[in-house]
Amino acid sequence: MPDDRCGSQPLTPWQAWLSMFGIRAPLSGDVTQDIAPSIGGQLGLLNINATRSGDPALEQRIITQVASYGRQLGWLIEAVDVLAGRQSRRGLSEADIHVLDQLHELTERVEAAKEQAALEHIERIVSEVQALSRDPQANAEAIRRVREALPDSDR
Repeated sequence: MPDDRCGSQPLTPWQAWLSMFGIRAPLSGDVTQDIAPSIGGQLGLLNINATRSGDPALEQRIITQVASYGRQLGWLIEAVDVLAGRQSRRGLSEADIHVLDQLHELTERVEAAKEQAALEHIERIVSEVQALSRDPQANAEAIRRVREALPDSDR
């Protein structure tokens, strides 16, 4: 009996076993791709404008010189969460309250992801500071900047 994946046959025992470990054959599963923040480009003689923007050059300038789409979206989420937090929930429906709670949870999850990413950089940061410390005279300015970035401590 075919399964629900585009009418394909059921998995063989090997396919099932490999899929438990997230291993897939080429062209056999979901596709993920990082999309560069470019909103247009040229492919041979074709000019590509994927945004349908009135002014693609201006939009490109904004996302490269002002703020990326992710940064813009993050600022909007944070601002709306602040406004939602000041909103009285009296008179709101259960569905509206749920939407506000989802927004606040999204804000918290984004912040947690940012904090986790910062923690994951610790080893790299420590090794780079150690590398600077190997030649303190040549790297005096960089070492000074690192020290200034740290909060005051009782050392």
